[in-house]
Amino acid sequence: MSLAICFLLSETIARIFVPDLIRKDERNIVYQYDKELGWSPIPDLTLQFEGSRSIHVSNNKNGFRDIDHGKKLKKRIAFLGDSFVWGYDVESEDRFTNKLQKQLPGWEIFNLGISGYGSDQEYLLLQKWFDNIKPDVVICCFTLNDWQDNRANSRYGGYFKPYFEYDNFKLIKKGVPVPKGLNYYSGKYPLIFKSRIMQLLFNKKDPGFRLSVDPTIFIFDEMNKYVTSKGSKFYLAITDQNKNDSAWMMLDFFNVSHFFISTPYKYNSHGNHWTPEGHRNISFQIYQNLKREKIIY
Repeated sequence: MSLAICFLLSETIARIFVPDLIRKDERNIVYQYDKELGWSPIPDLTLQFEGSRSIHVSNNKNGFRDIDHGKKLKKRIAFLGDSFVWGYDVESEDRFTNKLQKQLPGWEIFNLGISGYGSDQEYLLLQKWFDNIKPDVVICCFTLNDWQDNRANSRYGGYFKPYFEYDNFKLIKKGVPVPKGLNYYSGKYPLIFKSRIMQLLFNKKDPGFRLSVDPTIFIFDEMNKYVTSKGSKFYLAITDQNKNDSAWMMLDFFNVSHFFISTPYKYNSHGNHWTPEGHRNISFQIYQNLKREKIIY
């Protein structure tokens, strides 16, 4: 009885002074813990997700927000990326990948976007799924926040992730198995982790770890080598970046094919993701770049 009273008293005090530490976002609603990737999509999941607007989310048998793809009968383009590719704040049919599929009936388009992913996680995801999908073209979409993602072992308030260190002219994977954070435990035991005391006990503080050497360009070099070694073509689609940035000169040095895309049509909250009009605009730009590269005619 004394222990129960002490716990209730402590819980009451904690609720006064400690905010709810459980995050309610796509990483713990739409995804599940993954010891190799940090988080990965849940197969055959269907739900309504609330961002700056309500959208319908329907995952295929592999967990991607995409249709189920059968035996390969056409050439394939696979898109990697974060929430911009996944389609935050837009319905599936409004995304640029779905628009491109209508423009390219002779091709099969795969959307492998995972919200919150950095380029490091996208590279690992590509290695996991490449032989299953067998894409002829891989396009990785790079956004501004990916610079931060690629230099950290955790992001977005305690979601831990793998990362790469660049040492002695090669990438070294670190941070696996990925630690389980508070959001993992709260998803597995939701009633227990309504308690602020339990949240405090299991909350692993973000150590603020940041790599001294940014591995981003080296990740793209390795991604390009991996895709081309499989006989396919790799392109980096760089969004909302300064074309004259010296970092992009390194891509030329490593022979990484790339192009720039951007659109003014964005929402004003939750990460400023593209509106349906923005996705149409991005779809047009990617289509034009594919024509310029003579991937399509």
